[in-house]
Amino acid sequence: SLGRRLGSCLTNVLMLVGAIMLTAASPAPFEDGDTRACHQFFWWIFGSYLLFGIGVGGEYPLSASIASERSLATKQTALKRGRDVLLTFSCQGVGQNLG
Repeated sequence: SLGRRLGSCLTNVLMLVGAIMLTAASPAPFEDGDTRACHQFFWWIFGSYLLFGIGVGGEYPLSASIASERSLATKQTALKRGRDVLLTFSCQGVGQNLG
């Protein structure tokens, strides 16, 4: 039970670190037969995607629960709860397609 705020911060950090590692990975031209460099590049990309994927996978349910929790704060926002949760999920799809 980390709490939503700490969980959201941790998943954002995982996504950031994974994205930086993916950016730093360079598919430099490997010499013919240099399997060591090729394997090293593969594991670098594998680890980067793993960190990034764990971050995204943790952020997805957190964003819905945070939107739902905030919409219950007052009676006025409770009436808009369904719309807020719907926008949270639909904007994630838009972000995935644009990304």
